[in-house]
Amino acid sequence: MLLSPPDICFCSEMHRITLKIDYARRPRHPAASETIQSSIKTGKNATQTTVVAKEDITMFGRLIVFLFVMLFMVSMYGQAGAVTIGTGNGTYDFGTLGGADSGGAGFKIQGDKFKVSNAFEQGDDFYGALTSIYAGDANGLALGATSTLVIKAEGGTTNKHFTLKDMNFDVSPGAGNRDLDTFTITFKDSIGSTIAIHSLASNASIPPWGSGSMSLSAFPFTVPFPVAGYDYVAEITITWHFTTASNFCPGELNFNSITVANVSAIPLPTVTSNAASGITATGATLNGTVNANGNNTTVTFDYGTTTGYGSSATAAQSPVTGSSNTAVSASISGLTCGGATYHFRVKGVNGGGTANGSDLTFTTGACVPAVTGISPTNGPAAGGTSVVITGTSLTGATAVKFGATDATGYTVNSATQITATSPAGSVGTVDITVVTAGGTSATGASDQFTYVAAPTVTGISPSSGPATGGTSVVITGTNLTAATAVKFGSTNAASFSVNSATQITATSPAGSGTVDITVTTAGGTSATSVNDQFAYQDAPTVTSATYDASSGVLAVTGANMTTGDTIAVNKLTLTGEGGSTYLLTTSNVTASSATVFSVTLNGTDKAAVNQILNKNGTSSTGGTTFNLAAADDWDANFTSGDTLDATNPITVNNVAAPAITSATYDAATGALVVTGTGFLKHSGAVNDIVANRFTVTGEGGATYTLSDTSNVEITSGTSFTLSLSFTDWAAINLIINKNGTSSTSGTTYN
Repeated sequence: MLLSPPDICFCSEMHRITLKIDYARRPRHPAASETIQSSIKTGKNATQTTVVAKEDITMFGRLIVFLFVMLFMVSMYGQAGAVTIGTGNGTYDFGTLGGADSGGAGFKIQGDKFKVSNAFEQGDDFYGALTSIYAGDANGLALGATSTLVIKAEGGTTNKHFTLKDMNFDVSPGAGNRDLDTFTITFKDSIGSTIAIHSLASNASIPPWGSGSMSLSAFPFTVPFPVAGYDYVAEITITWHFTTASNFCPGELNFNSITVANVSAIPLPTVTSNAASGITATGATLNGTVNANGNNTTVTFDYGTTTGYGSSATAAQSPVTGSSNTAVSASISGLTCGGATYHFRVKGVNGGGTANGSDLTFTTGACVPAVTGISPTNGPAAGGTSVVITGTSLTGATAVKFGATDATGYTVNSATQITATSPAGSVGTVDITVVTAGGTSATGASDQFTYVAAPTVTGISPSSGPATGGTSVVITGTNLTAATAVKFGSTNAASFSVNSATQITATSPAGSGTVDITVTTAGGTSATSVNDQFAYQDAPTVTSATYDASSGVLAVTGANMTTGDTIAVNKLTLTGEGGSTYLLTTSNVTASSATVFSVTLNGTDKAAVNQILNKNGTSSTGGTTFNLAAADDWDANFTSGDTLDATNPITVNNVAAPAITSATYDAATGALVVTGTGFLKHSGAVNDIVANRFTVTGEGGATYTLSDTSNVEITSGTSFTLSLSFTDWAAINLIINKNGTSSTSGTTYN
């Protein structure tokens, strides 16, 4: 007795055989009221048989049906070679698979039209008819696994494509539908461009083997699969995934049939090279015409200086589709300028291969000049600067411009150098450009020339200095920044330092006479004026002096002074009696001319000087020659070099004779204090006042001349003190016998 066993699934390395029998086409036993579907699945560990029949079939009837099925299968076995394969349009079973990689790395040959992923396995029916393929274990048959498989046009040595009309699927094991929650099918053309992609909008329920099948048009795609299918298909990629709820085993997706049309070799595109346009010194537009002949075609242009080309540019219109002529072009740049010949051709590539247009040529235009540097980069606004311009393609220059103004003149030295003279311009920066037949040079930082304002000198201090040079002169003015030269007349300053845009400190070189100090910058050289005049002088000197002892006026004569120069009086030392010296402390005075200045001594200086300049004439009472010494920098306006002047004669006049006006005597101490005027020093020690020259008159007209009291030195021109000896003291006290101015007898002291 035949029973209907439960649906049993074995999922380990199973090989599948599929048979579809439509009993409507064959006589069947009257007792069999349903189509009988039979499936046998074999593998290492599993065999499954399913028979479905009505409950009311008798055991005898079941036996008859079983025998009938067996006879039918035996009769079909001999028809295994009748699998529908071929080259025409129509619906095709998936025929015999080749071995792994027989269709290239990763692919098996399938029939004569396709190659499929190596993971596909061959399905067959009970009789051995090879009619379907399915994803083998390598794609993961574990619960919930995702599979991705590729089907390509096979074509052999000639690439092919086709119109995909439909595909047909079912699943196994064969009890109950299986749900797919992922099913994405992608169609690509012969060059790999995507034609269309379809994905599920909801789960797809795929019928089991033996219970019908499902075509692409029946899948619940987000966008329905078109009835007409897709043209020019060369590759199909399918990714799918069974839901984990589909029974206890996800099943296998069977690829039963495919409906195609227009199976044909992919025709090459028709390509024509057309003349280049827009030719410049370094660029051009390459043109051509391409008919894709119905296949997506990648279009490029080969170009180079030989027919070997070497460079390639993609057409702006690539890829080209359709079956009509399409104008294509590509813009190229970076070419060699100046009449270089370039070869080019258009090239179309599709799944059928490569088509090349004819070789054409064009010639580049004249090179555009370029300015890469200038020297110098600045000059005076007045113009006249000689500027060396460096660059490329300068030969044949027809103009050189500073901004919008033509150069005053220029000479083309070579293809890489021009010498031009700047015209007058406004203060600021302009671009220097060169014009040739190839065009005008582009502007940039490397060609910028700056017009600079001319400097001015508005004052100098000091305005004079020694002819030997070395005077530090502060120069004030405008636009002094970046001074390149400072000149005293035509001679460069010994050195200079730019303190600011308005001040420079310079050291004078040796020179003579009165000269203009000028400053030179990129803006030019300062104009001369009385404000910049510097007088070279010989060092001031003192030649002689006169001294009026009565007025205290020291009149000095000399040379090389400047009227108004400050005379540092504290630099003057006088030498007199006995070689005594005195440094004046009187305030400074100014020179009244280039040869004269005078000093009126203050009281202190006059008293001291009168003691040592003690005689009219040129020498003292002791024979010392009177002298005036002037220390370095005595002329405060002339501080360069050493102006020491040590030996200069003094002529003294109006020296008053010494005179005693009064005296006081202290009888108790023997001190005689004498006052008067014109007391003078005398050379030697303790000899200014000679004591034994003094006689005192007292009581009764008696007189006494000092005998052995010591001489004294004066410290003042108006007083001195004699300390009487014991002998002189005793004698004086006898006649100076009463306080006051007269004696006891009335004699006036004298």
